[in-house]
Amino acid sequence: MVRKITFGRFDITYTNRAIYGTILIILMLIGFGVYVSATWDTSKNVYHDSADIKVNIDGTDYDLQEAITDGLIGGG
Repeated sequence: MVRKITFGRFDITYTNRAIYGTILIILMLIGFGVYVSATWDTSKNVYHDSADIKVNIDGTDYDLQEAITDGLIGGG
């Protein structure tokens, strides 16, 4: 069954199938949003601090910042 809605000079025709399809898509998008928000891992850092990066020089492990400060690496 085709129905029609008139907004001023605009006519919108639709069927029950189109409405059900639209509702189904909206529910799927809401479900996907709930799934993503539930499984999102907030414990992972998007950025790295220099203390997170390890450097091995001559068999000794250093943080990146420690190696730079001690002059082991870098342009100093």
